[in-house]
Amino acid sequence: MRRQLVLAFAFWSLGLCSALAADISGTWKIAGPITPSCTFTQTGNSLSGACRGPGAEGPLSGSIDGQAVKWVFTRTNIGTGRAIAPVVFSGTLNGQSLSGTMSQNGGVNPVPFTALFQPSATPIRLISAPAPQPAPTPIAAAQNRGCAPFAPNAASAGTIQACTAIIDAGQAGNTELATAHASRAFAYLGIDNLDAAERDAAAALTLDPGLALAHLSRGQVYLRNNAVESAVAEFDAAIKIDPNNGIAYNDRGAVMARTGRNEEAISDLTQAIRLTPNARALYANRSTMLQRVGKFAEAVPDTDHLKALAPDQPVSWNSACWARAIWGQELETALGDCDKAVTLAPANASFLDSRCLVKYRMEKYDEAVADCSAALKIMPRMAAALYVRGLALMKSGHRSDGSSDVAAARRIGTDVEEIYARYGVKP
Repeated sequence: MRRQLVLAFAFWSLGLCSALAADISGTWKIAGPITPSCTFTQTGNSLSGACRGPGAEGPLSGSIDGQAVKWVFTRTNIGTGRAIAPVVFSGTLNGQSLSGTMSQNGGVNPVPFTALFQPSATPIRLISAPAPQPAPTPIAAAQNRGCAPFAPNAASAGTIQACTAIIDAGQAGNTELATAHASRAFAYLGIDNLDAAERDAAAALTLDPGLALAHLSRGQVYLRNNAVESAVAEFDAAIKIDPNNGIAYNDRGAVMARTGRNEEAISDLTQAIRLTPNARALYANRSTMLQRVGKFAEAVPDTDHLKALAPDQPVSWNSACWARAIWGQELETALGDCDKAVTLAPANASFLDSRCLVKYRMEKYDEAVADCSAALKIMPRMAAALYVRGLALMKSGHRSDGSSDVAAARRIGTDVEEIYARYGVKP
């Protein structure tokens, strides 16, 4: 869910207008704990635009007063479509550079950053521009103060601190307090403190039983405790409260996948994609489920979406390569995708293994052996690479060596032969 933080900046004080502002329009590259690029559009003293990377994007809003520059990057995780804590920047302009402090947790623990103007950079354009937002709701108010759910594990400590500040202040209404407890529950799950997460999820539901986020938090607690049906009941409740909550469908779909209810998982993931069409993880999850039930051709378009949403991520290209490799069709496209993945991450054994299968299916057996051998140098007990290398060796006349590889693969991965038989790859 995308939320835009609206900040009002006062440009008049004691009857004096602000200092004449320089024009910083254009794209700047940030260096610090996070490293996005931000494209500013300056109108008078006001700043608007967008930031992206790595893994997050969103609008920016701010101001410039003389050499003082302030802006807020309102972030959405590109992979999941979930809102994460906004980042507040405050810096001083010095020609084509900026330096100052930034905070990811509502002003808590600011850290240094620098930024350089990039005159030839392509302007940042959001994958899907957020719609104009009304004044912050109680839920958005909590999130805008750094108390946001679904923060990455590295940010859990800051989220806990920001949420605790809201809870301890005792000034928020029930919905904002419930949001703070639910968000803190997710943060505790991020550091595997299940007892604390369970207490917060229960507190959130007591404060506001009609809050979908509260049900999601308790559903995740149940899931961590392997109470699968209780988790499903909580996700069902979240969907009933908020039928447009893509996260709830995704979470319920994950439970369905875990329990072997594959078609139900695909249905839930399809609904989640409809509601949050730019969430990369949803396409990856649905592609995996379609492959699980043997719908290889149907899985391919989802992996192409991954390439479009995150072309800088090698896993996107590998996913597209693998989908066509196991389908056994469009192998030239698959090879190009695998080449891209390996170029971006040459030491990734899985990417080399994917390309090995593509080359095997293209009957380029010597090249397949080379790729599988490279994968095995990185992961010597990789059953898939051993198995396909064995098949490639046998096809190229090295039957003894190939049989040895296939036997070793069967010992390491007892189901490797069955898995590849589903792809139509057999000795």
